[in-house]
Amino acid sequence: MNSRKRVIRAVKFEEVDRVPVLPILLGYAAKLNNITYEMYGSDPHFLVMSLVKALKVHNLDGIYVSSHYVVAEALGCKTVYLADRIDQSPKQEDMVIQDSSDLDKLNNFDPSSHKSTMLIKKATEIAKGELGNEYAIKTFIGSGPFSLAAMLRGMERIMFDLYDNEQLVYDLLDLCTNAVIKNANFLIGAKPDLFSFGDSTAGLIGRDLYKKYAFPFEKKLIEGIKKLGVPVFMHICGNTMHIVDIMAKTGADVLELDYQDDLKECREIMGKDLGKIPAIQGNIDPVSRIMQGTPDEIYKESTRLIKDLEGLKGGFILSPGCEVPPDTPGENIDAMVKASKENSYE
Repeated sequence: MNSRKRVIRAVKFEEVDRVPVLPILLGYAAKLNNITYEMYGSDPHFLVMSLVKALKVHNLDGIYVSSHYVVAEALGCKTVYLADRIDQSPKQEDMVIQDSSDLDKLNNFDPSSHKSTMLIKKATEIAKGELGNEYAIKTFIGSGPFSLAAMLRGMERIMFDLYDNEQLVYDLLDLCTNAVIKNANFLIGAKPDLFSFGDSTAGLIGRDLYKKYAFPFEKKLIEGIKKLGVPVFMHICGNTMHIVDIMAKTGADVLELDYQDDLKECREIMGKDLGKIPAIQGNIDPVSRIMQGTPDEIYKESTRLIKDLEGLKGGFILSPGCEVPPDTPGENIDAMVKASKENSYE
């Protein structure tokens, strides 16, 4: 069973030989290739070169073609790269939506006319040409509706809007959802195996507000994407135990869960109906374990997660709970792969 098939079968709850390993690598991949993050996030050839090198060095099951603020930048936000470290992630500046009159700016979004969205499409095409059908290619379609809305409106403003400007929030969320769906339709031409989006800001607003504002638009987004026939991953950072039952109803094929979540408990909360529940990706602590821990600690933690979720022999992808920090020792990533191979299902 090759890596691509292993990942896709795991997503579909089909039996696999072992748990696939598919970490989120951005700054780590850039640093591994001794290039700046600006080079990684601006040139599709550098982006793919970095990810493919990381894949081959660590014997991973696929790559995640991603960069920061892709759709937000295309909609008018400014991405600022910092030069003090080779692997320093960029910062996002500028709020596009000052009031409701600015919403019209989002109506004519064309992914083919923006550098940031073209970067991801071109990188996916290059990766597909290089990796073929041997490894899984997961492609970032943009931030989730609530996170994108917070970028465009500003975090502080949208938090106030939740209580005193509800219509603006709903209108903005609808436009953001449509923009990401449009980008997914644009990216499908690059033939990715998987799509992913992150809606981490939605995890900060509490269960009731999540259910009111974030969930309906995540669901609409996923319904729009799944018409394209590509499995969808949804990522929310932090502790999501209070909303994981709602997240499971969005229609996402895979939930990427952070280290604060108990995956075994999450699986119990979701239930056992394989036609309705999502697979899980996660969730080793990316800092205290992946970056600062020892290979032995990571091997033991990886093995525990595999054992906790092995009952279905599918439905689980091993990774850190979030992005691998750039300063992570390579042998710590290797420890996850070793645990996967030595705890095979065969």
